[in-house]
Amino acid sequence: MYQIPMCPFMHLNPYMPNTMMPMMPMMPLLPTIIDLEETEDERSPEMTKVDEILKKIEKNDPQIFAILRSYGIPLPTARRIVRRIIRLTLMYSK
Repeated sequence: MYQIPMCPFMHLNPYMPNTMMPMMPMMPLLPTIIDLEETEDERSPEMTKVDEILKKIEKNDPQIFAILRSYGIPLPTARRIVRRIIRLTLMYSK
């Protein structure tokens, strides 16, 4: 007896193909983000606050870094992305 292969939408239509595409990391954007971060003075009071917030996020919300890692972003790059978001958030909240 021929068996129809299972697909995620089996309850809708057993003949419907699996059309879900995996998300690809956007690698061309990463070097730009890294280059922008290198110009910051790490000893400024603002950067001290950014690092404190980053450490709290790493400790209390590690799933953020796990999600970035699942898209193939290396941990140092993920930390720079989050650090930049924190810095921009602090800048725009003033």
